[in-house]
Amino acid sequence: GDCKPLVPTKESGKELCQDGLDNDCDGKTDLGDPECKDICNPGKFEPCFGNEDKTLQGIGICKQGLRYCREDATWGACEGQQLPQQEVCDGQDNDCNGKVDELDECKCWPPTSKETCYSGDSATKGKGVCVAGQRICLSNGQWSACEGEITPQKEDCNGKDDDCNGQVDELGECQCWPPLTKETCYTGDSATKGKGECRAGERTCQLDGTWGSCEGQQLPQAKDICNGKDDDCNGSIDDNSQCECWPPYKQEPCYTGPKGTQSKGICRAGVRSCQLDGTWTTCEGEIHPQAKETCNGKDDNCDGKVDELDECKCWPPQQTQPCYTGPKGTQSQGPCASGTQSCQANGTWGACIGQQLPQAEECNLKDDDCDGQIDNTSGGSLNSLTRSCYSGQSGCTLQNGKYTCLGACKAGTQQCFNGNWSACQGESVTQAEECNGKDDDCDGVIDEDADLINAPSCLNQRGDCKGATTPARLCQNGRWLPCDDNAYKAHFSAYSTKDESCDQKDNNCNGQIDEYAVNCVAILAGSRIGAVDEKGTAAQFGRPEKLAKDTAGRVYIIDASNKQLRRMDQCGNVETISGNTNPNTNDGLIMDVYYNDLKDVVLEKTDDYLLLDGAKFRRFVSPDNISTLQEANYTSMSGLLYNQTLGFYARQAQTGRIFNIQASDGKQIKEIHIAPKPSSFSPDAWTSDTTHFYIADNQSAKIYKVTSSGVLTTFAGSGTKGYLDGAYAQARFSDMKAMAFDSKGQLYIIDGHRIRRLSNGQVTTVSGSTEGFAMGSLSAAKFSSPSGILVDADDNVLIADTGNVRLRRLNITSPTVQPVACVLTLAGSLRGSQSGLRNGPQQQALFRRPRNVTLDKNGHLYVTDTANAQVRKLDISRGLVTTFAGSRFGIRDGDVSIALFRAPIDGVFDSKGNYFLVDIEGHAVRKIDTKGNVTTFSKGTTKQTFAFPTGITIDQDDNLYVIDNNHHKIIHITPSGIATTFAGSGGRGMINGPKLSAQFATPEHITFGPDGSLYISETGNHSIRKIDPSGKVTTFAGTGNPGYKDGPAQSAQFNHPRGLAFDHKGNLFVADAFNHRIRKIDSSGNVTTFAGTGNTTAKDGPIYANQQNIQFHRPSGLLFDKQGQLYLVEEFTNKLRKITFE
Repeated sequence: GDCKPLVPTKESGKELCQDGLDNDCDGKTDLGDPECKDICNPGKFEPCFGNEDKTLQGIGICKQGLRYCREDATWGACEGQQLPQQEVCDGQDNDCNGKVDELDECKCWPPTSKETCYSGDSATKGKGVCVAGQRICLSNGQWSACEGEITPQKEDCNGKDDDCNGQVDELGECQCWPPLTKETCYTGDSATKGKGECRAGERTCQLDGTWGSCEGQQLPQAKDICNGKDDDCNGSIDDNSQCECWPPYKQEPCYTGPKGTQSKGICRAGVRSCQLDGTWTTCEGEIHPQAKETCNGKDDNCDGKVDELDECKCWPPQQTQPCYTGPKGTQSQGPCASGTQSCQANGTWGACIGQQLPQAEECNLKDDDCDGQIDNTSGGSLNSLTRSCYSGQSGCTLQNGKYTCLGACKAGTQQCFNGNWSACQGESVTQAEECNGKDDDCDGVIDEDADLINAPSCLNQRGDCKGATTPARLCQNGRWLPCDDNAYKAHFSAYSTKDESCDQKDNNCNGQIDEYAVNCVAILAGSRIGAVDEKGTAAQFGRPEKLAKDTAGRVYIIDASNKQLRRMDQCGNVETISGNTNPNTNDGLIMDVYYNDLKDVVLEKTDDYLLLDGAKFRRFVSPDNISTLQEANYTSMSGLLYNQTLGFYARQAQTGRIFNIQASDGKQIKEIHIAPKPSSFSPDAWTSDTTHFYIADNQSAKIYKVTSSGVLTTFAGSGTKGYLDGAYAQARFSDMKAMAFDSKGQLYIIDGHRIRRLSNGQVTTVSGSTEGFAMGSLSAAKFSSPSGILVDADDNVLIADTGNVRLRRLNITSPTVQPVACVLTLAGSLRGSQSGLRNGPQQQALFRRPRNVTLDKNGHLYVTDTANAQVRKLDISRGLVTTFAGSRFGIRDGDVSIALFRAPIDGVFDSKGNYFLVDIEGHAVRKIDTKGNVTTFSKGTTKQTFAFPTGITIDQDDNLYVIDNNHHKIIHITPSGIATTFAGSGGRGMINGPKLSAQFATPEHITFGPDGSLYISETGNHSIRKIDPSGKVTTFAGTGNPGYKDGPAQSAQFNHPRGLAFDHKGNLFVADAFNHRIRKIDSSGNVTTFAGTGNTTAKDGPIYANQQNIQFHRPSGLLFDKQGQLYLVEEFTNKLRKITFE
């Protein structure tokens, strides 16, 4: 153990059991020694279960708890454990023996549960009146009494089975039931019942269950009498010989005419009547045959023939017969049927009434036109019937079966299927009026101001301009013009294109306050504590401290509490360029590095930088790495300094020592020996000119001037602490933190909450007083513990206002040069051209040969990561890059998680949120719907499949336009997937004219312009071609030969132009790939270079008018968002970059 250097001591107590030593020399250290069994590591926790049998854990209610090691290294009580309890009747295993409610008194559980019950003989349950009842489980686990049951009773004469034996009223005294039941009865000879006058009667069941007397029966009489009845019920009526007939007045037919004529024609029998004495009268009313036939619809001569005269067609009047007047072959087809015609008074047939003739075919599963087919057009097959339709309330009117429509409204078509009309397809109903050159509400007026909706937000939504919308007056020629000054002033009355008034407002809404106002303290970036990369006051810092600047004038900020190196460009865009929150990362990619205690940063003339991180010197190594030079040989290093003449230096505040870092690897450090050195020398802040150091020492309250060899003299300060201005020798200083020279040799220094200046022998306070936060003039402004300072190219002073988490600027003079835009890398390789496949925070994400970018309706960016065979998504609000679809090289449809692509190169969203992409090596258009399903949408036209499609765009009706690069064509694809050639004959060339006879040469990218024309970039012809709405193809810009030349569009030259994008003013921006520039074609047709020097090293920074300093390497895809920011993809540097406009 540790007995050699130590005296053996018993392991006991927190200190000895946690000192890492084997104090009692038994070979066991600290908690591994049984002597330390009651000692633990504070903060540690472990499971516990009292002193009970551990096997009971997890049985019944029993469960283990946790005990935590306290600060005194002893275990605390066991928390959250559940130990065995006495078993109670509650539906749980309280004693954890694996049995629930095993007590005898537990008859049921849970309370309120129910079951059926029956206390009678089980054989009687459910018979007769007997039924089961129900009992309820009580809270004590016992059953309640059985309620609602009916058990067997004594049998009663009541029509019920009272004793539940399966027999009803089996008692002998019961003749009938229920009371008042009736039945027929007859007490005479059964042979006479129902004969003659004899009839049965009816008897009724009495209340005592016996039958009453037979009421209403008719029994036989003793003798038949002459009355026309069978009185004795023997089956014979009036069987008395004196009776010829009966009853008196009885009548019967009689006829005395020629034989064979009775009942023919008009001949009719007469009637004779029975007299009171039972004899017949003479035959009266009979009709005999007439001598001559007449045309009256009658057989007058009773020979069996009616109106056998030629002039008689029918008779009698109103006589009917079937009739049908429809086309031959239609009768009895479908609903068609014959009618009826009636005979007229003159003996001729009338019109055919009630016939069903063929009708116009309707969608009703009927053969309305009686042609033998259902729901068909004339000559068509089943379900071929269609009709025009319109579901809108206005916009179209129906006349004579046709719709007449106004504006954008149009009728659609319905298809009949199985007797029902389909939904109306292809109709356009009234919409709210929008600014699009159409009569959307179909009232005959286009883009009328009063009805316009969806006015877009003004491009500038920063500061007080947030919420500004485009006024209706700016809807012109079917599109919204950009907001003018009056539009912004209508929303924000203090709006001005320049922020020069020192009114503590962001007048120009660029995210910065008073940035151009002279003698004013401006806010350039920051607003509250956070870690947000944004522009101006939308950005957030944790604790901004030291500042530095590069050769382009961009400001580097040590954000100490966020452990990050941040950077702000001249437009106010703040970005994180290095620093990770994972403490397990050390050196490596600049976004992967973890900083422990960032203190300072300095940049050399190559824009490489050196960082002081705690006791480490860490250096940026091109292109993307941070490396640790070495651990500093001396602790408490407090600051860095770089001078182009003198080199790199580090200072040690506590010891007053200064070191020269002499080699790029940091391994040669030489101390500069100060002489004469003050007794309490503490370099708290410093700067340099070309030959000297200037060191602020708060202990002596002086500023010293030191030569490169270490010779020290007093530069300013009386040696007494305070804030007294005046001559250098009399001035007083108190809490100096940072200092910097301007171009005139004036020295600015942060002293407490003040910014002071040393110039011409005098010390003055330029701005600040007591601690606080106040904007406005130099004299009115207040700061809170500022700790970083630098002077820009205009001799204005930038301050890291640490306590107020803002970056501010003392505007001593007006800026001489202002950028028109700034370029920054949004995602991908931040420096250099590193490629890969990595998701995560946008600054750490990596791509491999990305080609194009598009936006969804939520403002998220989608990048076709071509060589990774994926589509990547950048969530702007979260700053997070993820894989949207794809995983590896291949071709497979399905869910986005399993779908495969070969080389996605361009994509676009339709109005419904579906994403369409062209797969250049898959030779197809793929579709990703809103549910994440990937399908192959189109492989080309019926005559020709795609060959290396490279570009895609979409119109307002969701029609796709696809570049077929190898066939030199543009393909049109409808929303239903029907593909046809839109432009291009298929031959390679540069022929203008009608679109189908025009020729292209390896077209690359395609987009719509504000005039509704299609614009195509051609890498083969090095030109921009245009297809106007009439279908005419012209050369919009370029000569057909590669080169680099600005000027009129027809003489300008490009070299492999690729991405195209229009800004809100109608200017066309072109990614001129092989010229490594972004070109701009204005509305008058003049071509200029917007950005790019032609150098292939990608370089961010400001863009100045008529001054090129930004660099690109083969820019590819371009895209403007709704805020007017331009996004561009660089294929060979694997970057997604953004250009923000001032």
